Amino acid sequence: MLEELVSRLAVVVVGDSDGHLGRRVEALEQEAVMLTLLNSRLKSLEAEQHLLNEELANVRRSSRRWRRGIYLPEFVYY
Repeated sequence: MLEELVSRLAVVVVGDSDGHLGRRVEALEQEAVMLTLLNSRLKSLEAEQHLLNEELANVRRSSRRWRRGIYLPEFVYY
């Protein structure tokens, strides 16, 4: 997606003839920054989802152990 923005920027630079190049380049730069931020947020959410999936798997394992009556607590409190 970032590559697409760069190619669009190149087209604007080459194809501009009405003197508004600065505003267009600035708008595309802002769009590129927004995409970079969104990509970073997406990766963060994917990492969080992975952790939640692991936690859910642990809960399911614990639940199965409880139902079978072989639950072994992970932490022993004295």
